[in-house]
Amino acid sequence: MAEATHQCIESLAALDELFDAWAEQVANRRVHAEANGTPIERFEPHGPHRAADPERLALAFRWSVTRKLTRTATVSLEGNAYGVDPALVGRRVELRYDPEYLSAIDVVFEGRPAGVATPFVIGRHTHRAVPQAARPAPEATGVD
Repeated sequence: MAEATHQCIESLAALDELFDAWAEQVANRRVHAEANGTPIERFEPHGPHRAADPERLALAFRWSVTRKLTRTATVSLEGNAYGVDPALVGRRVELRYDPEYLSAIDVVFEGRPAGVATPFVIGRHTHRAVPQAARPAPEATGVD
């Protein structure tokens, strides 16, 4: 901070610009002993990083809970009731779901897919831990 003030850098954006210029002109062009070359030479042959497949990324961030099925082949999650394959009655299954969309839940038994949980009663459409958007303040009417 002292050097930034001494160099008359007044904002974080200006500091970012100077850092990017230094990284591009000095750090990425200098030969590193351990890498036996410059970082830019090691990076450029492979090209830009591939973006992750959106579908695979969504699967990676699903939430998971374990529940025991009732005698009526139902399971509950966040106050909602779901129907599951009757062959799994009385067993513990894993439910994998997107916390922002409780209408689609995958059922996993012993590490293998075992179908989907069909919603019977949906009271909540999102998990209660998911932050909700703030409601806009009502417009002032002038009436007290």
